[in-house]
Amino acid sequence: MIKRVADNLSLLTASIASLLKVMLLSKRVASSRPVDKSRRVIVLGNGPSLRTTIADHRDFLMSHDRIAVNFAANAPEFFELQPTGYVLADPHFFDGISTDPNVAKLWDNIRSTRWPMTLFLPANRKEFVTEMRLSDIPHLTISYYNLTPVEGCKSLSHRLFNLGLGMPRPRNVLIPSIMLAIR
Repeated sequence: MIKRVADNLSLLTASIASLLKVMLLSKRVASSRPVDKSRRVIVLGNGPSLRTTIADHRDFLMSHDRIAVNFAANAPEFFELQPTGYVLADPHFFDGISTDPNVAKLWDNIRSTRWPMTLFLPANRKEFVTEMRLSDIPHLTISYYNLTPVEGCKSLSHRLFNLGLGMPRPRNVLIPSIMLAIR
């Protein structure tokens, strides 16, 4: 009995904390999936394992919507796979543009896309989009998401997830990528 009360109190506390975080940190964002909802989505990593997957399963990859992450635009496979979505979460991609040549190259490559692609960025990076004039890139659609971590009661958490106001604790870019793919 005491354990159940303690568990419920813990859930209530986490839910209240999540609501406060959402109120303070989250912004209203459009509800849009980076891909066609009727199609499967593949989140692409990069590196040697992706090269092997491309070599062995290229037709399968190309028959599904693809979401790229992190430095994928710096790999030659980026232009071959032409992802329909691209997710960035780490502040380094926005703050390191003048100090990290890999970040500068990433943005140059994203600017070079010649196919329709949705770029998903944290909602607190709207000024970056304006400064970089990303909205001027003809094939690029900019969409925003909230990185606000949400925990607590399942019904509340799922409602906040569905509204795009938060997500499970985003420890790496895969969490926002998966949440965007299923939302």
